[in-house]
Amino acid sequence: MRNSHDIQSPKSSYESVSINKSFDVDEYNYKVAIRDSHTNQQTPSGFYLGEIINYRGKTSQEISLLWQFSEYNNALLKGEIDKAMQYYYPGAVKYYKLYFEGEEETVVMQRLIKEFSNDLIETAKQLENQGISIDIVISRPIRKVVQGETIFIVFEIATNLVSEELQIHTTPDLSVGISIDNGKNWTFNAMNEDLPNILRMSYSNEIVDTIMGSNF
Repeated sequence: MRNSHDIQSPKSSYESVSINKSFDVDEYNYKVAIRDSHTNQQTPSGFYLGEIINYRGKTSQEISLLWQFSEYNNALLKGEIDKAMQYYYPGAVKYYKLYFEGEEETVVMQRLIKEFSNDLIETAKQLENQGISIDIVISRPIRKVVQGETIFIVFEIATNLVSEELQIHTTPDLSVGISIDNGKNWTFNAMNEDLPNILRMSYSNEIVDTIMGSNF
């Protein structure tokens, strides 16, 4: 998608620790790769010059996560609700179902995904009318937590806004990818205030606190 031959590979490091021998944690410190902007325009608040280059997976698990996260976002942008539902963390639906009394989990998920999709499509259309395209990318992984075949990868995402005269990106947000089959299939959820409670429905406090880190 991007020609990055002029970008040096970012230096990286990580530290692996074992906690109570029940699960393993990798903490990463990868540098974000950014292609410089060729304009000198001032950026709006909350945006920064340059395009973030999509992180390149270093393992089969990361490559699978990257591809499936891209499929998820493409489905949202196209309004393909059923496809996008395949990539949304089902544990979140069990949690949010508490706010939709009497509704089936499938209906709750459809409502949530439609809301995500409609918001994203509307934003994309508004920008397209200004000649600006958007590209949601994973800038780098932050943390990996592994318990058996269950894997959690916390990663940064950002949105590039690109036109002939503009190359900027948003402040990165955090999301988490969750796989229960050793990284073959992934579902996703934003790292928000609800996530600890969502995860505690299925996982121990120790694991949840480790996944969330110092972010919340």
